[in-house]
Amino acid sequence: VQAVAVQNVSTGHTYLLQGKFFMDASEMGDLLPLANVEYVTGAEAQAETGEKHAPPNPQPFNMQAFTYCFAIDYQENEDHTIEKPEQYDFWKEYQAAFWPA
Repeated sequence: VQAVAVQNVSTGHTYLLQGKFFMDASEMGDLLPLANVEYVTGAEAQAETGEKHAPPNPQPFNMQAFTYCFAIDYQENEDHTIEKPEQYDFWKEYQAAFWPA
């Protein structure tokens, strides 16, 4: 992959991005089949990678969820609680039908 064309959906303007490396940061590798490059999804078998903790059989649909890291600080005797955002209670209790309990 030498370049990627992207479009701003608000303005319709198209940009050509060129670089030495491109990272597909989508959850399921959405760019890879569009680029017609070799790729695998999910967990590869231990025999394929030699990884000690890999599963014995390939699991192509076993996708790792995103992890977000952030720094926090504790400041004694301070309260920085904000008002509940709109739809807070809905999203706090939301359970997607396809996600196991």
